[in-house]
Amino acid sequence: MEALSFKDFKAQFIIDCKRESACEPEFKKVLASTNWNELMLVIKANIEWCVIHKVITLDILAKVPDKELVAVDIYLNKMNLELTSKKVELFNSTATLRENSTATLWENSTATLWGNSTATLRENSTATLWGNSTATLWENSTATLRENSTA
Repeated sequence: MEALSFKDFKAQFIIDCKRESACEPEFKKVLASTNWNELMLVIKANIEWCVIHKVITLDILAKVPDKELVAVDIYLNKMNLELTSKKVELFNSTATLRENSTATLWENSTATLWGNSTATLRENSTATLWGNSTATLWENSTATLRENSTA
């Protein structure tokens, strides 16, 4: 899918947020954004609302240039990521997270967590947890727990 320009993406995102009655303070941040980084930081800060209200989906994210997603630690269709001490959103991706990383796994993502990392799994995602890591599971997600990990 071809990426949209910032201007075109933002215009459609504004329409979608209005349709879903986005809260005023965050919507003002969307309106005030002047570049990809500013807009993507607002989206990431509100990712759960965005996904639940379908203003962000795999298809919509595919319209954002990949470098803009990666710049704010949102990963789409990435395989075998190795991430350390990060707070990330994974969409249809696989990753190993180490050293106190935090991740939300969306849309069939898979992660292995080490060293006190934390994950929230949604929409058929899976995780294997090691070394005191924790996970919260939603919507048919699964976790394998090792070494004092919890789910």
